[in-house]
Amino acid sequence: MALADGRDILLDFDDNGQVDGCYTRAEFNEALRLARAEEQQYGAAVDIILEARVTNIDQPGQPCGQEQIPAAVPADDADDDGLSTGVLIGVIVAIGAALAIGAALLARRRAGPGPDAGA
Repeated sequence: MALADGRDILLDFDDNGQVDGCYTRAEFNEALRLARAEEQQYGAAVDIILEARVTNIDQPGQPCGQEQIPAAVPADDADDDGLSTGVLIGVIVAIGAALAIGAALLARRRAGPGPDAGA
């Protein structure tokens, strides 16, 4: 295979929205760096390149497209939607507590003045 760089991967992506060729990890890393720098132009490319970095690694003696066991993924490449399960549960509990307090206050208000109201 001729020497490629990150721009070649972006051109491969631009061709049909997929990365069809095989490239080295260094080339994938460069493509990710370039795509992130131009995220408005290559927004979807980052996800596609991350997927292709697992399946389309250029390995001597192996055909392109065989799924490889990826090396450790850097922390900034980890799939993270920004909300952990703990945070999500905390938000749900807080909303439930606020609704319960609001319902109790509303019930108290509708019940009218208590026996101490006239004193």
